[in-house]
Amino acid sequence: MFSFSLDSLAEYMKNYQDKYAKAVATARRRRQARGEMLRHLAKRTNELLAKFEEVAGDDTAAKDVEGAKMYRTVSETFEAFDKDGSGELQYPEYNAAWKFLNQPGGEQDIRNAFNSVDVDRSGNVDKDEFILSIMGPDAVKFGPMAVEDRAVALNELL
Repeated sequence: MFSFSLDSLAEYMKNYQDKYAKAVATARRRRQARGEMLRHLAKRTNELLAKFEEVAGDDTAAKDVEGAKMYRTVSETFEAFDKDGSGELQYPEYNAAWKFLNQPGGEQDIRNAFNSVDVDRSGNVDKDEFILSIMGPDAVKFGPMAVEDRAVALNELL
């Protein structure tokens, strides 16, 4: 049979809390480093694809500079409002980010937009869901999936 004193239990809990806090901090650092790496990779991939398209004479890829700028702005806004680095926004963060971007609509419109992309009803939206809620269907023209589509289309030209 186990014999625990309150002191040993308190020490165990403190050690557990310290280990948990360190694990959370490590996960946050890794998520941020991953995000930075993915942003860098996406930038370099876009540069490379643009050069390939130029060499191939491919002018089918419409250059939506304003849309790309909006995508970057919305993506950076998500990062700024994701204060805990969880990769998700809860409704209060979402609401503040929406207003920061000067999106139209009142509180009910914001709540409806949040609910429309929180498909799993977790009370959180990830970056892709956030971008979709702000940009609508145009969101799929930008970001990692759009880069992949451009690479596939370019590969078909070769």
